Amino acid sequence: MVRQFDEKLIEVLVFHVVGLARLDIEDGPHARVVSLAEATETLDSGFRRRRAKHLALDELATVPIEAWPTPELHAEKRRVEQVLGAAGPHRQRDLDSLVARRSTAIDELAEANVQVESLRGRKRPLRERRKPDTELIRATGRAGILQDRFDRLDAEITSLETSQHRRRSHLAAHEADAHQLKAIEAILDGRTQKAIARSVTDPPSYIVKSLGRRPGRGHPDREWVRTVATVERYRAEHDITGKRTILGPYPVDNPFDQMDWEMIRNRVTETRQELGIERPSPSRGVGVEPPSIGL
Repeated sequence: MVRQFDEKLIEVLVFHVVGLARLDIEDGPHARVVSLAEATETLDSGFRRRRAKHLALDELATVPIEAWPTPELHAEKRRVEQVLGAAGPHRQRDLDSLVARRSTAIDELAEANVQVESLRGRKRPLRERRKPDTELIRATGRAGILQDRFDRLDAEITSLETSQHRRRSHLAAHEADAHQLKAIEAILDGRTQKAIARSVTDPPSYIVKSLGRRPGRGHPDREWVRTVATVERYRAEHDITGKRTILGPYPVDNPFDQMDWEMIRNRVTETRQELGIERPSPSRGVGVEPPSIGL
């Protein structure tokens, strides 16, 4: 795949570089002025780095996707998911529900309008004609309410039909990405299953350190296998390759990853307790640290 530099980006960068060559970097009489040569060198360095990155991507693109390293597969998976996610949510069920409600609203509105016309055309007793027609007023009010309800439903349906049409068009334009996402997910799932099988058959040091050897029978064995599978799935999804700890470092920058990390940590702790490796800790007082399990 051949990539070309974005002409608009180049135009902006050149404008920026020329601006740097003309403007002071700092305020004040002793401010240093960036020369045009320095600014041009900055631009040239940026282009070289960008070109090196594109060449690396082009080289990767020529490799069959089955041979891509796991981190690159996860990165591509996130990219494709973002592209497909731009289509917006699938709301066909909501649209069908609104259409059904509009059909009911049409019947109710038609019935209400018929009632209004019937009341308008009826002959009232002479002594009643000088008084407000309360029955007609109520019927007209109800018809107005039903009309407003129908108009709102119709507007919602129009808006939702537009968004769903736009979604279908977006997904049709990115059909190849959808196929690629399925292929990536299949490859990653296959690698995860292989990692689970390896860890169950020949547990690595981080598994043995935290969960011990496989019990071999009964409920403890099933619990051990399930926890190992959970750990390996987490490690694969988060690209944890280090062997020193079972879950890798705590993800301080991502709240969602933190929740995953803590959930798996709790699962490991519960399994250790069920296997008798660790005793359930009593209620801890303030300032008492939880026991470390080498995570």
